[in-house]
Amino acid sequence: MKHLILTSLVFGLLVVVAGTTTVSAKPLTKEEREAAVKYLKHTQKLFRDAVKGLSEEQLKWKPAPDKWSVFEVSEHIALAEGFLFDLINGGVMKADADATKTSAVSIETIMQKVPDRTQKFQAPEPIRPDKSPWTTMEATLEAFKIRRAKTISFVAKGNDDMRERFMMNPAFNAELDAYQWIIFLSAHTDRHVKQILEVKANPNFPKKKSSY
Repeated sequence: MKHLILTSLVFGLLVVVAGTTTVSAKPLTKEEREAAVKYLKHTQKLFRDAVKGLSEEQLKWKPAPDKWSVFEVSEHIALAEGFLFDLINGGVMKADADATKTSAVSIETIMQKVPDRTQKFQAPEPIRPDKSPWTTMEATLEAFKIRRAKTISFVAKGNDDMRERFMMNPAFNAELDAYQWIIFLSAHTDRHVKQILEVKANPNFPKKKSSY
């Protein structure tokens, strides 16, 4: 319930700032910048809270042989943070700027559709848990913390033309601007926090807890 309330508050802020339809605000506004940073910090906290205090047994428990454990989901979140940021910084922001262009996808749609787990997707090979270099939750969380700080810094400082640079997003089969890609990145974290909560809600999830 707390997760839903906090997410709804942040969602409302972004919708008010960016609008529920296509947006042509150029360059990036102070309000848009602050809203995105708030959303990034919000989903970072959701992730940390979701895994806090879990034992090694709980972290490694899998609901089925072909399903991910909490630890594997966490590895995916941390890997995706770097993967998506590099795509934005090294791909979207390298595209030719076009101040006349807008996306057919709204901020509202991104924040609603990406965390919605009724539709499942296959994770790209580079961000699957078996590609993770980390062997502990502490190392995974630290890597994510460093990577998320880099993302937040990118949004908070400069890059005023984020609304003018676009790249195709396969999940929506439409072009998103760099700012929307940042919202997509944060929403991706929210999506997989929900996956962690699903694992924890499984009736067979180990009950005994001891802090890692």
